[in-house]
Amino acid sequence: MDGTAADVVLICPGGTTHRALDAARLLRARGIAAHVLVPARLYPPDLEPVLPLLADARLVAVAEESTEGGTWGAEIAARVHTRIWWHLRSPVLQLNSADSVVPTAPHLESRVLLGAERIAAEIEKGAARSLQPRTPAAPPPLAPLVAAGSGTAGAGTGEQPAAAAVDSAEPAAGAPVAVPKLNNNDTAYLVVRWFADDGAYIGEGDPLVELETSKAVEEIAAPADGHLRIRAAEGSEVGVGDLLAELLADPPGAPAPDTSALTPSDERVAAPVPAAAPVDPPAQEPAPAARTHVLGRAQQGTAAVVTRAHREVPVAFAAVEVRVDAVLARLRTLSDETGAEVGLPEAVVKAVAAVHPAFPHLFGTLVDERTVRLADTVDIGVTVDAGNGLYIPVLRDCAGRSLADLSDDLMDFRMKAFRAEFTAGELSGGCLSVSLNTEPGVLFVQPIVMAPQLCMVSVGGRLTRLVLEDGVPTSTTVVTLGLAYDHRVVNGRDATAFLRAVADALHDAEGLVACADPQ
Repeated sequence: MDGTAADVVLICPGGTTHRALDAARLLRARGIAAHVLVPARLYPPDLEPVLPLLADARLVAVAEESTEGGTWGAEIAARVHTRIWWHLRSPVLQLNSADSVVPTAPHLESRVLLGAERIAAEIEKGAARSLQPRTPAAPPPLAPLVAAGSGTAGAGTGEQPAAAAVDSAEPAAGAPVAVPKLNNNDTAYLVVRWFADDGAYIGEGDPLVELETSKAVEEIAAPADGHLRIRAAEGSEVGVGDLLAELLADPPGAPAPDTSALTPSDERVAAPVPAAAPVDPPAQEPAPAARTHVLGRAQQGTAAVVTRAHREVPVAFAAVEVRVDAVLARLRTLSDETGAEVGLPEAVVKAVAAVHPAFPHLFGTLVDERTVRLADTVDIGVTVDAGNGLYIPVLRDCAGRSLADLSDDLMDFRMKAFRAEFTAGELSGGCLSVSLNTEPGVLFVQPIVMAPQLCMVSVGGRLTRLVLEDGVPTSTTVVTLGLAYDHRVVNGRDATAFLRAVADALHDAEGLVACADPQ
């Protein structure tokens, strides 16, 4: 540490030093200068010599391997906040291991313990947030920072760059609504939806916004009355303490009262114009009470997605009928061989993934009116409805994984749907989706297209048909495969060819079971 100002100052105990230094190297590659401070004595900490350095930094962070709460890092953060809080551009960032039992598997252990990658990622997000204007309820008094024994302000120059930044920040125009800490596992949440439009009047205690954590969707109520000014859009990720919205006394953008025609004395003595006497509305017969059904939060979220899809995506649809006797027989044998319950949904997902090399643009994302971004891996979303809402979690690398592996993941998704505990990561990132509607008697289903995806495959229930085999009537089992597709990118010829290719993959039961990554 050479005494020069840094973007970030990272304080850590000796046991975390190597991870902190690795994180500092990662941050340097990303254009963020970081100082790492390792105290020679943990308690009582001697912070006086480094207070000027902390005051000049954009962000101060404390990293330790213990879980959050009642720790040495919390003590350091409290002391830094107490001494120089008016110079800090954002709260001291505390980085800890996850509040969880440490798994024995190395790849799972790395998700729990605090590592260099997570330190760097959290600091990068925190440093970005520190550039945003602060919105305290009342600005704190500014006071000179005195280094130990020096008798001089700041870093010995009398300058207060951090304090100046706070003083010039735009104050909140109303009551700020910050992101609360909802659990000990997450430091950021997903904004699912707002219950009111920007500018609408909200009463204290009314539902305001839904945030998705790694465990559930949480509803945040309005802390005060006011007109809503939204600061975080639906679908964005927000960190604990970030500004979600403001509740204003007047609607956003409302013009100020025009007093240009009044003299100063007129302004002091002008009396309000008396209001007209209220007129009672005509008496009306009370309407009979109507029976109502209130949609659950999950269904309201589905409604928002469907509405957006119908508004933005020009959808067309094609369908074909596919005989599945051979593949169903082979799946029963495979289930006995592997112990996994492999069924038609997994087979359809695998068949769709198998045709990816021939139809890469159907698995892409529309960038602009003439460009499609192609997917590197075949990650396919599947619909799961356990009766408490529709979810579309994503099966990863469907081209390179076995049917048994996909079956295990799909079973795990069904259990998570019952408990409503999907994470945002499990519900995002798919390049194409499959709508599973395999109940008996379902002829076919025409699904929507989940923007920014371009296609959704649907599979209906099993149906029995009589066909002629060598002139003899024979019973066979069929399903209807459908494809809803974005007509801006996919034409009917491509859609039909795609469905026929998927049907051919289903007919080749042995090839489907043995299918590896075709790329």
